[in-house]
Amino acid sequence: MKLPSKIFTFNESLISKIPLVLNEIKKYDSIPFNILYDKLNGKFNDLTEFLDVLDCVYALGKISYDFTERRISYVV
Repeated sequence: MKLPSKIFTFNESLISKIPLVLNEIKKYDSIPFNILYDKLNGKFNDLTEFLDVLDCVYALGKISYDFTERRISYVV
């Protein structure tokens, strides 16, 4: 997980990408994982970085995941 430090700048860290994910999820009632990744594909270096950001946001309780429908929703 990339956090801001002497090695990684804030813009290279995962923390800087959390608002990108949250703003995109807020636009929809719920969004499938693959559609969200396609919309934000150019913002991340790879799929692992995208998943790390989703893990952080999920751990903070800002998103929920519906396992039956495989959709991500914003938690108010």
